[in-house]
Amino acid sequence: MAWSNDGTSLAIAQQLEKRVLVTMWTVDTEKRISKWNYVGPVGAGIVTPIYPFRLVWSPDHQHLAVGTMGEAGDDGTRIWQGHIYLINVQSGACVLKHNVGGGRHRAEINAMAWRPDGQAIVAGTQLGLIEAILLNSGITIFSHPLNSTSIGSLSWNLDGDRIAAAADDGSVKILDANSGTDLLTFSLEGKPHLVSWSPNGRRLAAATPTGQVQVWDASSAYAWEENKDRRGELARSYAVAIAGETATEREARLQKVLALALDTLDTWMLRGNVRATLGDFEGAAAEYSKVVNPNRKRSLSAVYHYGLALLGSGQFDAFREHCSAMLNDIKGSAKNPSIKRNFIKLTMLTPKVDIDPETSIQFGRDFVEVYGASNASAKLVLGTCLYRASKFQEAADVLAESAAQLERQGNPAERHDLANALCVLAMTRYQLGHPF
Repeated sequence: MAWSNDGTSLAIAQQLEKRVLVTMWTVDTEKRISKWNYVGPVGAGIVTPIYPFRLVWSPDHQHLAVGTMGEAGDDGTRIWQGHIYLINVQSGACVLKHNVGGGRHRAEINAMAWRPDGQAIVAGTQLGLIEAILLNSGITIFSHPLNSTSIGSLSWNLDGDRIAAAADDGSVKILDANSGTDLLTFSLEGKPHLVSWSPNGRRLAAATPTGQVQVWDASSAYAWEENKDRRGELARSYAVAIAGETATEREARLQKVLALALDTLDTWMLRGNVRATLGDFEGAAAEYSKVVNPNRKRSLSAVYHYGLALLGSGQFDAFREHCSAMLNDIKGSAKNPSIKRNFIKLTMLTPKVDIDPETSIQFGRDFVEVYGASNASAKLVLGTCLYRASKFQEAADVLAESAAQLERQGNPAERHDLANALCVLAMTRYQLGHPF
């Protein structure tokens, strides 16, 4: 059974002959609010609801999370696996059912915890998996097997950006709530069966069945945000994308990165990437230029992204100057194929850039030679350079090979290359007078 946070309601799971009845009561009036029937897994044709139930009320007392095994036929199979059922307290209806870990993870749910805003829940299993989901959509925020032993307790901090997890191996882990990244690990003698943040999130306590209680001061972690020492680490934590977040939530998270990341060398690239993601290409160009202008060899990635940001912000004169500087970089580092690759990617279809076509084609052929004739992406680069030089027939042949190879490979990570190959191939065939 479980109390609601305000102490006015009580949820009770009662095992009956062939089902489990979960009832929710108002304590003062002794009136039942609603009920939910659970029919457990089926074995040999007999219903045996003998698995433990985890009951956790939402912060606003409107929903009850039930962690137990799946029912017969869940997810198209009779395999017994851990599920979270989200019950509407007023109606008793199940509004969400989530299979923790997916169909291959056969494990009981040992612990659950709500995010303080009531919009997400995290669960831990007996096999060490920790999974967090958004409740309005059922989208998984993260799912990681962080321990080899059972998760005994979970606790979400007040800000909603950290999760504490206690496991039977004696560890207490602090996780990034957005990515599931293991940020910090403590060890206790014995198995911590309970972990809990203080209401203000400044302290963390863990307890073992033998009576050992340990409390950690988390205040220094908040100093990351207030002092300069480790703000970069915190900024990078906020830079991790959150599954299922809205556009407004995404913008707020990225603005937090800009507020935390100091104006220093180790975060200029981060700040530039964030500004570009927000659509502020002029601001992104300004950030990348801080890395590029003092020393162009400092970061090839910054040189490339600086060019993209100049294009995105319409700074074409600066872009042409940047391309000229890249050509000089190539002359000074002839053995570095990455510089040629970045130059080609920036200029192969960009208008108003004076590039000798034969030079561009030679760079493309060098690119194929370095990465191999079997590299479809290298062929895409060469085909595009040929198109720019108006060598349409050869371009069509190379691009057709690239597109066919990318389709055969079927790699989801290369779909953008396939789309680009097909697009440039279509433009090439149009130039050759092929009908569509």
